[in-house]
Amino acid sequence: MNRFIFALHRGGSSVLGGIAKNCAMASGEPAVILGSAPQSFHETGADGAAIRIKSAKRRALDGDLMEAEFEPQIENWQKHTGVFAPIRRADFFPPAFFQPGDLAILNMRDPRDCMVSGYFGFLRLHGGGLDDKRRREQYDQGVDTYVVEHLLDQYVVATQRYIDLIAELPGLKVLKYEDMVTDFPSWFEAFYNHLQFNESRYSDLLPRQAAKFAPPTVGDVDAHKRQMLPGDYLRKLKPETISLLNERMAPQLSFFGYA
Repeated sequence: MNRFIFALHRGGSSVLGGIAKNCAMASGEPAVILGSAPQSFHETGADGAAIRIKSAKRRALDGDLMEAEFEPQIENWQKHTGVFAPIRRADFFPPAFFQPGDLAILNMRDPRDCMVSGYFGFLRLHGGGLDDKRRREQYDQGVDTYVVEHLLDQYVVATQRYIDLIAELPGLKVLKYEDMVTDFPSWFEAFYNHLQFNESRYSDLLPRQAAKFAPPTVGDVDAHKRQMLPGDYLRKLKPETISLLNERMAPQLSFFGYA
């Protein structure tokens, strides 16, 4: 049985990958960490990667591909077994690899908060940060401009692809990032039980994983976990920007309960 753990970019995916790795190791199962050495199952690359890039128009500043066609390489996925995390794009994953008895979780975050987090994370923390001229120019334009011009289209597509994936994977359960950061014990119980990790290790793992969220980060712009509290888009974006996001993402926000 394999387990697959999905999240959006800037949706707590890194800490989610760490939690998944610890749960897998405690249960005596291999952890397949995507895009992270040394246990790398690379997302992109010449050999053995999760996907093949069919075409691409441009690259995002964080190194991820913004506008591209992907082809998951199922034969490379089949070389691995265990707990796969974090999978940050639904189109990286070949649904045919999902077999009866496999389990999956999508830990969804409000995409409006993901986009605000992306403004700080993609521009300040990746690829040289604000020392990079292009990043500095986009950062200086402000969060509203960056969200609308550089991230909105991406997140519309990304959230819709997760909606499509839910229909394809019968063992996929949707949890919420907001519950993870505000009520971790309840979130962790649902996460752990659905993925059927070793019951005898639960009480040992809970306090160690919960420590990642206490106290919550409250705004250090140069921290990877800058602002975990839900609703940051309400504090950072202009009303007209929020209205545009709500309009453009109405079906996706409604589906995941963020409308």
